[in-house]
This record gives sequence, C-alpha cells and structure tokens, in this order.
Amino acid sequence: MPISIRTQLENLSLWVVSHPIGSKLVRCLYSLPVSRHFIPLFCLAFQVNQQETEQPPGSYGSIRAFFLRRLRKGAREICLNQTAVVSPADGSVIAMGKIRQSSLLQVKGKRYSLQRLLVSRRHSQRFLNGQYLTIYMSPGKYHHVHAPFDC
Repeated sequence: MPISIRTQLENLSLWVVSHPIGSKLVRCLYSLPVSRHFIPLFCLAFQVNQQETEQPPGSYGSIRAFFLRRLRKGAREICLNQTAVVSPADGSVIAMGKIRQSSLLQVKGKRYSLQRLLVSRRHSQRFLNGQYLTIYMSPGKYHHVHAPFDC
C-alpha cells in the first residue's frame, strides 16, 4: 500500500527536526515574517483543522507563530468521565512501556534516561518500574501539552 504524501511529509519533517542543526534551521526559517505567506500551504500539506484556531490562519506573523497557535474557546471539551483516559496532547502514541533506569523513551529519535528527563535522581526513583507513553505531535496538530496540575 503506497504511503500518502502527508505521511511522507511528516516523516521528512521528523527526520529534519531530529538533527540539532536541522531543528535550528527550521525554527529560524519558520520564525521569519516572510514565512507567514506559506501558512496556507502548511495547512494544506499537514491537514490543519483551521476551524479550531483561536485566530484566522492569515493573522499569524510567521509559520512558527501559527505552529504554536492556541485553540478557540470550546474547540476541545475535556471528557469528565472518571474512567476515561484523556490525552494531554494531539497526536499518535509511538512508544510505550515500562520505565527502567537505563532508558525509557524516544523523542525525535533520541533515547532519554528518566533521571535526565526529570533532572533529579530523587524524582526519577519515584517513577521507576512505572509506565511511560510517548505521543508524536505531527506538524499539523495543535502543539501544546495540557496537564491537570502544575508541572
């Protein structure tokens, strides 16, 4: 089965931003004011749901500003069912498993230790043998992570 153009673009995007130089270059290009003219193409390429944006896509000063957009009030209602699992972010689960001391998750193709992720040995010990879940937020998705407490 052939891979869709959108999937190919997402894979290329992930490959580029997985490298520190590529990530910095993309951030620089996306931050340029001239990039705002490419927001419609960005929306088309990554199938952005423009009905959810707080502001019209044309009102953002750059692709980066659009990429970090907020949702309009009421665009997403949080399920209040106590037995439901609510995702903190838009995306797809790409990794999950048991937390071990050596390494636990991949972000942009890199593995991280729990201690490095939490910047504290004391905090990391609390989560050993627990479970982790990695959510990939594709370029067209809403790029904020929400939590029910102060992180």
